[in-house]
Amino acid sequence: MAAGGGLGAVLRYLLSLFFQNGKSTFPYATFTTNVLGCLCLGILAGFLLKSDNISNNPLFLLLGIGLLGGFTTFSSFSLDSIKLIQGGNTIQFFVYVIGTNVIGITLGYLGLKFASNI
Repeated sequence: MAAGGGLGAVLRYLLSLFFQNGKSTFPYATFTTNVLGCLCLGILAGFLLKSDNISNNPLFLLLGIGLLGGFTTFSSFSLDSIKLIQGGNTIQFFVYVIGTNVIGITLGYLGLKFASNI
């Protein structure tokens, strides 16, 4: 799990570098990280649920708990949300909070369905 978590954190950092432009107040990197993490976790769970209970599966522990746990950024999501409100960016706040949750849950579901049907 620790190796996966470290790799996930590195991937999150690289994604933040990709989105770093300093011109937007919208936290694109955190948004992308969270919804992409939901999709990947859904796909992983969909594949693993075909064979057995995923909670004790070593692949799930490495990739689901470790890699994706290190990759996704809920604490950053919370801080970014607060910064948007404090900065008076109310519309961006609602787009970010609602979008992250709706898109994240939707992609998690689609990933699960996709992987379980392959």
